Amino acid sequence: MNNGLFVLVACLPIVVISGCSSLGERPGMLDITSEPTGAEVYIMNARVGVTPLILEQGKVFPIVYPREKHPLYGTVEVRKVGCATQRLRVGTQEIAKGVHARLECNEVEPSIVPSDYQPKLPESTAIQQSGKTVEKASPFFEMRFRRVIELREKGLITKQEASEIRDRILDEL
Repeated sequence: MNNGLFVLVACLPIVVISGCSSLGERPGMLDITSEPTGAEVYIMNARVGVTPLILEQGKVFPIVYPREKHPLYGTVEVRKVGCATQRLRVGTQEIAKGVHARLECNEVEPSIVPSDYQPKLPESTAIQQSGKTVEKASPFFEMRFRRVIELREKGLITKQEASEIRDRILDEL
């Protein structure tokens, strides 16, 4: 009997430590990151935040949810303008280590404007960007500049990314 008790006491710390290792740094929480950062995170088709993000596991695995959302149970959807959307299944490994989405992005924001669209912008304007002045920019280029400014103001792209995109647009003029 003493021998069995000794084995139990000796093995107990090993069992307890190994059982806790899969809980991650924050039990009950899920870390969600993306490359590039600043991507929107959706759970059950509802926006819950922007990466990097820490969520309660209960949001990904709710106890009660509509029947039509069953295919979305246990998944995280990561979206960013100009990048392919990723839907990731969350399992025990992701709970322990976190969810990381590597988004495949285009270099320049794709246009969502129909090809026959004619913007109602002034035909000639001087644009000052990155130390270059361009006279008589076409409405198409103005629309692209405005889109970059809009994305920057919304925080969807960094100041550095906005500067690089503006430089590429100016090089095309």
